[in-house]
Amino acid sequence: MPQNISSRHSSPARSGRRRVWPQTAFGWTSLLLAVIAFACLAIFPIITVHYRSTYPVVDTWVMPAVATVLLDLAAVLNVVSFWRSHDRSLLVIGAMTATLVVGAFTTIFVVGEGLAGA
Repeated sequence: MPQNISSRHSSPARSGRRRVWPQTAFGWTSLLLAVIAFACLAIFPIITVHYRSTYPVVDTWVMPAVATVLLDLAAVLNVVSFWRSHDRSLLVIGAMTATLVVGAFTTIFVVGEGLAGA
């Protein structure tokens, strides 16, 4: 006798709010790191413009490299949170997509500029 589809799923339907926010601590950590990485992408150019003459280190390869490492780390943590922790929340999926795309672009860009000597 075939089972009814609704009887296979013993858990009740989740509320809409639980699907938006991360459900695990690892999901929250990966989301927080993604927010920090994107904030660094916005803040680092402002720091470079205002403190270029005072602190010469901000006008070098250091700040793009730090932003790239943060983005790549956030992308890896979001992928691990999605696959290993089974956190299928909307924010984790969005952060994973955004960090993968922007992280891949900045990695190619920063590595390319470094190899070109610019």
